[in-house]
Amino acid sequence: ILSQALRGFADALAGADEVDAARLAAGLEGAARAAYRAVSQPQEGTMLTVLREAAGAAAAAAAELQGGGAGQPCLPVLQRALTAATVAEARTMEMLPSLREAGVLDAGGEGICVLLEGMLARLRGEGLDLSHLAGDGHAREFAAAHAEETSGFCTEFVLEPPPGGTVDVAGLRALAESFGDSVVVVGDERLARVH
Repeated sequence: ILSQALRGFADALAGADEVDAARLAAGLEGAARAAYRAVSQPQEGTMLTVLREAAGAAAAAAAELQGGGAGQPCLPVLQRALTAATVAEARTMEMLPSLREAGVLDAGGEGICVLLEGMLARLRGEGLDLSHLAGDGHAREFAAAHAEETSGFCTEFVLEPPPGGTVDVAGLRALAESFGDSVVVVGDERLARVH
């Protein structure tokens, strides 16, 4: 999912020599759209929610700037995105019963927050302090969270069509979903990755 979010971010910034507030917001919106498209059954309370909330806050912040953020510094947009991501991450435990039962926040959402923290620290010329990620030192075991999964293992593959052929990504996704409940199919008619 993260790779597709990064792809969406990069696609939104394609051709740009510099990133301003407007482009940063567009990049985050592109990342959120690509992440949601990558998952066959998007689940709220995950990194998807955190990324979407960050993108929405970034777009709102850019819209408040002169010229919609065109030619404006990225810092205020990134600050608002991080604030929104942090708030959304804190809510993930409320949104997903399995997270609430385990007493943890969504790890993917935390990853989105760390990426935004890193971007913000770099823009400020600061180092990135990750000491808050060390946790409280108490290991948690939570097998029940996986009790409803239909597959006990992970399968990944890349599908390339024969010469002159194409990959039917929608059909491939439907077929893969018939075998499992946690499916990610990304790509296009030239190459598809399945997890």
